[in-house]
Amino acid sequence: TKPDIEVSTVKALWQYEIAPASQATDIPIRVNISNNTDINSSTFKVKVKIFQGQTTWGDPVYCRVQEVPNLNARRSLEIVMPTWNAKRTGQGSYRIQAIVIYPGGDAYDKNDTTYSDFRIRLVLLLLTIIQIKKKMMCQHFLTLWAVA
Repeated sequence: TKPDIEVSTVKALWQYEIAPASQATDIPIRVNISNNTDINSSTFKVKVKIFQGQTTWGDPVYCRVQEVPNLNARRSLEIVMPTWNAKRTGQGSYRIQAIVIYPGGDAYDKNDTTYSDFRIRLVLLLLTIIQIKKKMMCQHFLTLWAVA
């Protein structure tokens, strides 16, 4: 008999509606798993992937695997995955997916994967435009000052 390891939730902890790109460099990733049986698990892995768009097709922009030494019967665990640098991929819609990889498979494979969708909105472009306008105004002021 085998345990049933379920992926309950997977989240990128992004609480902003819109933020500077500098805030998108270390986004925490969390996965919650549960052992739904009376059997302690042996070592298994949890893989997390992040895809641009609301799909799980194509190359992920983030892919990490964490080993879980065991999960006792009827217990839950929050797994802290390595942070994600979303500044590299920019703003847009994303899908985050978590998968349990149990050696030889677990008792019920229908709950071994889950996903959630989220959106990243950055103000990098807006800040760049503001900086350019400030520089132009400063140069214009210096030109006027030099003429006077």
